[in-house]
Amino acid sequence: MTRAIRPFRALWRAPVFSPLGFLWRALVITIAYVLCHACGLRAYTSVLSGTSADRGATMLGLVYVFFHFAFVIGVPILLLGAAGLRLLLALRQKLKS
Repeated sequence: MTRAIRPFRALWRAPVFSPLGFLWRALVITIAYVLCHACGLRAYTSVLSGTSADRGATMLGLVYVFFHFAFVIGVPILLLGAAGLRLLLALRQKLKS
């Protein structure tokens, strides 16, 4: 069991502005979006057109919309940032040696 958890510990302790940190945050956003989608929160997005009168439904719709936009816009940015930062760090390491 400990062997299976070890990679996740490394991800959890990764610095915020590192390639691994960017990948970790992209993974967290992806998992949250998949959970929202699997729970059926997409049906509550009718609040965007003004057709929902229930407060709980409004909040669920806003949660889904937030994670949808985070997934569609944020995850690609984090992945590209992780790749670019990794390339820059590798180039810097190569130039030092």
